Amino acid sequence: MQPVQSLDHAEFDARSVLDVRGSEFASDVIPNFSEIDAPNMAFDPARGMVLKNNSVDFNPFAPPPPKMVPVGTVLDGKKPRITNEQAIIRAMARQAEGYTPAHFIQAPSRQALVCGFGPSIGDMPIIKTIRAMQKRGGSIVATNMAHDFLVRKAIIPDYGVLMDPMPWIADYVKRPQKSTKYLLASQCDPKVFDNLKGFDRYLWHADFDVPERGIMEPGNTLNTKQSAPFLAVPGQTTVGLRSFWLMYSIGYRDFHFFGLDSSKRGADHHVIAKPSNVKKLRDVTIVLRTKAGDIEFETNEHMAKQAADFDEMVKMVAEFYAEKKMELVSFTFHGDGLLPTTAALSGWHADPEMNARYGGAKAVA
Repeated sequence: MQPVQSLDHAEFDARSVLDVRGSEFASDVIPNFSEIDAPNMAFDPARGMVLKNNSVDFNPFAPPPPKMVPVGTVLDGKKPRITNEQAIIRAMARQAEGYTPAHFIQAPSRQALVCGFGPSIGDMPIIKTIRAMQKRGGSIVATNMAHDFLVRKAIIPDYGVLMDPMPWIADYVKRPQKSTKYLLASQCDPKVFDNLKGFDRYLWHADFDVPERGIMEPGNTLNTKQSAPFLAVPGQTTVGLRSFWLMYSIGYRDFHFFGLDSSKRGADHHVIAKPSNVKKLRDVTIVLRTKAGDIEFETNEHMAKQAADFDEMVKMVAEFYAEKKMELVSFTFHGDGLLPTTAALSGWHADPEMNARYGGAKAVA
């Protein structure tokens, strides 16, 4: 079997991944995007997000508001959590250990329930919805600490996804389950793999752009220096959004997002506190411009970047679909917060009233 090529943004072809895996999927899915086309998938340029005090208008078609600077100045250009060289070394080391590539998994359904651990996932209606949708065949994709939170609620995730390279991620999954498949990015600290020894571990690689060389790594190095199958997944910076691309490569097409709030509720960024050794991030305030008026959200720089990245992700999906490089997908957000409210601007929230209130769009099918 030939190695799976890196899913380069410029050459991404979902069908090539599915062909290597030996699976076929029909192109019809639950159409939350009605008669989808690229312009309709992008956010309405008349709306936008503004990061107050020290940032941005997220709308690329509009000039920055007064006394604000581009989002990249504030949220990008930080010292990376792992260097290119370190990521490649970890990728080669994990690849050599013979883990099964994540895309060898056969998706049992088309519906993925991607769960973050923002405050809204702790709401009882959300818990009941997740439980009911799993019983109807949806697959729970628990990212980071959402895994242990759901387990404590007697909800066993079908997948646990970890991506961050920092050592504290090893403390995120303390209640591993025999029935859960753990999809571990090669850039994760080796302790993450050690802690899950004896459980069902699968490997994938978080591809990143190296613009000065015009390549994606570690996919480029893996493709040139080893012959075993591998999966290199490009995408956005957070594990919640990257999980969309990861689960797409496995065969999922209908995506529901829970707990990807991207903002605080009161003083809480998450439904459960992160370990004490996790680096604290700078707080910022976001203003979301909606049909109902401007709404302020308190968040941190990392979650603000996730909100900006979602806009980028939608545009990427639109471009790939228009170029017939991707099959039709659907997005539905649940809960509240910055990102679910942003989704409601385009009618992608599970609550029809939120769609009508903030975006004026029809309810999601």
